[in-house]
Amino acid sequence: MIALFAHAGGLIGRSDLPIPEWLFGWAAAMVLICSFVALAVLWPSPRLEEPRERRVLPGPSACPCCGGKLAKLGETITETLEVIPRQWKVIQTVREKLTCRACETITQPPAPFHPIARGRAGPNLLAMIVEAKFGQHIPLNRQSETFAREGIELDVSTLADWVGACTAALAPLTELIRLHVMAAERLHGDDTTVPVWAKGKTITGRLWTSARRPPVRRTGAGGGDLLLLA
Repeated sequence: MIALFAHAGGLIGRSDLPIPEWLFGWAAAMVLICSFVALAVLWPSPRLEEPRERRVLPGPSACPCCGGKLAKLGETITETLEVIPRQWKVIQTVREKLTCRACETITQPPAPFHPIARGRAGPNLLAMIVEAKFGQHIPLNRQSETFAREGIELDVSTLADWVGACTAALAPLTELIRLHVMAAERLHGDDTTVPVWAKGKTITGRLWTSARRPPVRRTGAGGGDLLLLA
């Protein structure tokens, strides 16, 4: 497509050559296709991954008009979007102690793994807290209040310790991402300020975003290089 556009540009730029009529039709078709693609990207279709729960309403067993036998003709489906409230649970991992009748040796399975040493927070709970803090900019005190309204008492200091432990556990992954980004020939940086509701006041938070944009060189129709940013 890039080569055809370059070829079209060369024809249009020269007045001694006639412009083929097919080129105008092709250009119009390409513009139409690109418009549909842009609309599909900017206006995505509704998600269809939500599970469907089928509820069939019982129908009459006989014709309400004459009392005759009924046969299925079809069905009408009405969809209603619903949400399941967040549910809390405590997972009890039972480790049975076993003793040998011969030598009286006691054996027991190892303790279950936890992302935080000596912590009792599951990985899903930790991921939810960290994503709410850094992804949705919800302070820990507001999360603690939300949990309390649901009957779960988690102090702000406990949440802060969990977030700090997650940060330390993810440090190797963060370092690998940093090395990958800094190895690029070109690096785009952005400083964005975000209002953050702290305890009793609003403070200014800052997001430092770095994007790796490696240049890709391709040969155009005229033999020159086209610089594309991925």
